[in-house]
Amino acid sequence: MMDWSIWNHLVLQLSQHEPFIHDSIVAIGALSKALEIDEALLKADTNDQALSKMAKLHREFAHLKYGKAVQTINSLLARLELRQILVACLLIYCFEILLNNRHLALSHVVSGHRMLQEWLIRSDQKASGNRTLHSPNPTTVDDELIDVFHRMDLQISAMYDSRPIELHRATIREGLRIVKQMPLRFNDLIEARGYLLVIMRRSYHFLATTWSSSQASCLVRAFELVPPNNVIVTAGSNIYATSYKVSNKMRAEQKEYLDDISQWLAAFQPLYQKTQRSETCGFRNHVIGALIRIDAISTAIVIAGVLFTKETSYDSFLPEFQEIFSLATIVVDAYRKKSSQTMPSEAGYFLDLGITSPLYLLVARCRDHSLRANAIELLRGWHVEACWQPKLIASIGDFLMEVEEYGNTDVVIPEKMRAVISVVCDEPQQNCKREALIQCVQRYGGPNGEPVWHERRVRY
Repeated sequence: MMDWSIWNHLVLQLSQHEPFIHDSIVAIGALSKALEIDEALLKADTNDQALSKMAKLHREFAHLKYGKAVQTINSLLARLELRQILVACLLIYCFEILLNNRHLALSHVVSGHRMLQEWLIRSDQKASGNRTLHSPNPTTVDDELIDVFHRMDLQISAMYDSRPIELHRATIREGLRIVKQMPLRFNDLIEARGYLLVIMRRSYHFLATTWSSSQASCLVRAFELVPPNNVIVTAGSNIYATSYKVSNKMRAEQKEYLDDISQWLAAFQPLYQKTQRSETCGFRNHVIGALIRIDAISTAIVIAGVLFTKETSYDSFLPEFQEIFSLATIVVDAYRKKSSQTMPSEAGYFLDLGITSPLYLLVARCRDHSLRANAIELLRGWHVEACWQPKLIASIGDFLMEVEEYGNTDVVIPEKMRAVISVVCDEPQQNCKREALIQCVQRYGGPNGEPVWHERRVRY
């Protein structure tokens, strides 16, 4: 379920005193209105000139106010407090997401997160490293603002992470003390979610430290098709990387993070069982419990998967993939029961990974035909969640299934037929449609066990 607290409280409060925040909010509102009109015209399959003109005016006004806000931010940057800078990064992220500039949007989050981390390290030194789940100084940076940027940290790791190894190691150290304080049983969903966020961040940053030694880039080759002029995301730049080699050091370090998520799952189980009874815990808690568990299961799988050099190793996680799909269905059904439909203009307000990212893990690593096909169908009817485009993920799933199942009559897809995504390259938006160039590789697909690459251009 979408958490509106940061927008409804902190951002609105600051907008009363900061003109650039007010201008940013107005810009986002105007762009959202333009997108809603575009969506209405698309669904009605009409070319209403009056509505099209109105959408154009809203869009022009949005860019005007956004440009003014950015200009003000740049002129005041040296004098702004950290809280103001972080909110500015968040608002710029939101606007760029609505424009479908997801990688540009994330770059602003990366900048804000770096400044927040530097402040947290300085605060830790003053407090002798006694880190808790709360802000060390709420008068400077609020709890909810730290929480938002820590959640956005996961978005960076899951989408495209080119940050330096020193930052990853610092984040791993940062959360260790908190993990050691984790209770054997959680009292409520807020506590469970707080500890899971710490564990996920440490786990994701651990994965980032393995990309160089695992030589994931060996599974990439230059495009045969003409590559588009946009961001190219290769294997070895996000948490879904495929290891080419596994060192003894990786094996030793991985156990710590697998133990952490296993401990969390055990502590969450009694509370999760309560949330499954929606009639007693409330429907909202029922859905939140499902979302939290999806994140935990997905984390356990990607941590285990860092040691896999064969795709058949993922077959042992079929029960977990089935549960991810089941829980995702609960979330989708909850949204469909809402009186108002989620609009594309809400994409920028999503700060969590949602269900699209875990479903990507399912369609990429699960080879059960029916489950995979059902997950792809679920994605086709889902809305954009922050940086995650469900229709693109569905197209990736279709591509993998066609490559892996081509000419195969076996119930179980053999290792040599299995493929992994090696490169995804986005093209600029054209006429409300985006294109992507996708590359996958059958690692052992050749006659002598050599790699075989496949490419496809998709529209979504």
